[in-house]
Amino acid sequence: MPLLQKLRFGMLPTLDDLHLQCRIDTDEEDALLLMYLAAAKEKSRKLP
Repeated sequence: MPLLQKLRFGMLPTLDDLHLQCRIDTDEEDALLLMYLAAAKEKSRKLP
């Protein structure tokens, strides 16, 4: 299921989902991914 669709249904993506979505191969960017998650959650709240 696509990331924004998960957020619309109130499902939180896993870090693995975010790694795939952002094409990140290492765990070093987890803080950045969590910021992306927060931004995606905020965007999903604004969607109709």
